[in-house]
Amino acid sequence: MAKANVNDAEDFVTCGVCLWEYDEEIRKPKFLPCSHTVCLECLKEIRRADTITCPFCRKVVTKDVTSPGAEWILPNNFYALQLLKLNKQKAVSRSNEANSPLKNKNIEDLVKLKEELLKMRDAGTNKLALAIQKRKEVEEHLELVIKSIRAAEEGAIKCHDENNFGLAELISILETNARLGSNTLTLDKETNISSEKDFVLLELLSLVEGSTSEDTAEALTKKMTESIELYELKLTESTAVASKFELRQKTKVQVHLSDERHRPIPTCAWLEEGFRFQPLDSSLSDAQVKQDSLLIYHAVFSALERQKIPLKSVQKSTASALLPTPTAPVLPTVSAKCKFVPGNLSAKFILRLFQSGRLKGEIHIRPAPTFHPDFVQKLGDFCYKSPKNFSSVIDKAMSGVYVQFSMIHPQFQPQVPSMIGHDSKWDRSYDSFFNLTANEVDDVGITLVKSSATGKIIGWNFVFVLVPNEDFQRYNLHEMVTSNEFFGRVMDHKMLEHMVNLSTASKYEREKYIMTLESQS
Repeated sequence: MAKANVNDAEDFVTCGVCLWEYDEEIRKPKFLPCSHTVCLECLKEIRRADTITCPFCRKVVTKDVTSPGAEWILPNNFYALQLLKLNKQKAVSRSNEANSPLKNKNIEDLVKLKEELLKMRDAGTNKLALAIQKRKEVEEHLELVIKSIRAAEEGAIKCHDENNFGLAELISILETNARLGSNTLTLDKETNISSEKDFVLLELLSLVEGSTSEDTAEALTKKMTESIELYELKLTESTAVASKFELRQKTKVQVHLSDERHRPIPTCAWLEEGFRFQPLDSSLSDAQVKQDSLLIYHAVFSALERQKIPLKSVQKSTASALLPTPTAPVLPTVSAKCKFVPGNLSAKFILRLFQSGRLKGEIHIRPAPTFHPDFVQKLGDFCYKSPKNFSSVIDKAMSGVYVQFSMIHPQFQPQVPSMIGHDSKWDRSYDSFFNLTANEVDDVGITLVKSSATGKIIGWNFVFVLVPNEDFQRYNLHEMVTSNEFFGRVMDHKMLEHMVNLSTASKYEREKYIMTLESQS
């Protein structure tokens, strides 16, 4: 036979023996060892027992008879099959083009159709661009809403923290009074009291915080009077805050909507008729409605408070009775005997740790000249050579890294003007000294708690750093720890052993600790 022309696509997809087109079922193209291709049907006809003679080159192929049951294994010519598929696809494409209505149009109609389609596409693109612009406007509005919600959340959290701080202070004062009353039994067991008079005297002194055996009866009475006045002030302040929120809960809030022409837009009944939380309206029984109403409630009264608009009802006397005006706290009188001088080399603060009434150790702190001098002076004068029992609550601690606890004393509430507005969250670029923070082992820092309403300092916390700077910076610590201001340094590193033990103690064990603070110079 003539040799097949491999360059001819038609010959390549047809069998050179029977001239039938190859397929994937009956007439599969099979490669012979001589590289010629014959369809499967023709191979069956030209096979003679265990031999096949190539119809093109006459080369004889013999089946392997050494293996019993061996069969013919000839590979398919995948090139021919692939070319066959391509030819079929081209044929279908040509058929579709022949049947296409566009083939019957002249060039002018096609150009006109192209222009129309371009106009339609441009119009659609403009609509998409306008839709994107609208979506961006909605996005900007929602971002403002999210920002407002976050600001409202921060404000609510700040008020919540201030209320918790005041609550902790009141509870601490109450617990301190309870401990003072129970100290007489401890003294009776641990000391030898010579007479009943001495015992009664110790009982008398234990009733008044900061009293000494040198105090007269008038001095004890005065100190107790000052404590009672402070308690009355705390009650007045707490009542004022509670009354403010009670008045808000009793106030009805109504919401009405209108269009640009001031025509009313119907809404839901609980908005138009109004709602209040005391007594709780039945319309707020649904959880989602109550949540939405709380957001509206908070937004309304926060706006009024920022604008300094008081709530005034028709009955002005009732409203004024619900909002008592707090008076300024009475600070203790500093004795003329106080000689605390922060600038002296001998000036220091002594923090003593007591566990279950027993002294566990003391830490001597040398104040830094960079810290607020008015605060250091007032604190030094307050506890000069007279240990003051600070009811301390350990707020945060990390084992072996740091300890932070709040320092609360009912008679020490510094409202130092130089400290107002200079806490860690304010810009201190005017004075490089204020950029110092406690972040090295033996450093002692102070974090200040400021009222969001008045800007006054209402509390402070001690922070003791127990590790070197690189280790302290490595931990992702709370902002209340890292944003401290450098107060001073521990004079002897060995003294920090007590703080290390305190940082590893459990929460239950920490509750047994009491701290006293004394200044010397």
